[in-house]
Amino acid sequence: MHQFNVKWAFLLFIMTLCLHVGELSTSSTVYDKKEGSLTAVPLDIPANTMEIVLANNDIQVISNASFVDLSLVWHLDLSNNEITSIPPHCFEGMPGLTKLSLKSNRIHTVFNTSLEGLHQLSSLSLRHNNLSTIPQELFRPTIIIKYLYLTGNQLQGMSVFYYYSCIQTVPSCIYQTLLHVFTWLIL
Repeated sequence: MHQFNVKWAFLLFIMTLCLHVGELSTSSTVYDKKEGSLTAVPLDIPANTMEIVLANNDIQVISNASFVDLSLVWHLDLSNNEITSIPPHCFEGMPGLTKLSLKSNRIHTVFNTSLEGLHQLSSLSLRHNNLSTIPQELFRPTIIIKYLYLTGNQLQGMSVFYYYSCIQTVPSCIYQTLLHVFTWLIL
């Protein structure tokens, strides 16, 4: 009888532990303020946040102070806002960032150091903005982009070979876009 109680006690302990681990892994890891009326990036994002979703707001400006001490963040979604430029070093407080979505904004200016410090960045979406140029220095050798989305911009004078060499895995939609741009540049 004693052995039976020990097994049940151990099982109960494991179940309780799993529940607490589940609570820890989901609490405060996603900061979700999408579809709101934000006009600026909130400065009270908890340091233990892993994903930030600020899509579908009215955010116009991001600055160096927007994302400070957020080293655990791996995904940032700023799509469908009113952002017009990506300032230098604005994401340095997020060294673990791997996925960045800035699609469907009004971005017309990207600086060569806008992605400085993002050595883990593997997916970048700048679709449907007002970009006409992108500085070649933006994709330094330390940044390894696997997915780069640029459709819906007015890009001119791009060195397709340079950007293609920065991409490890090209999704078919990007490959087709690069193929069309390359064909257009040759003709």
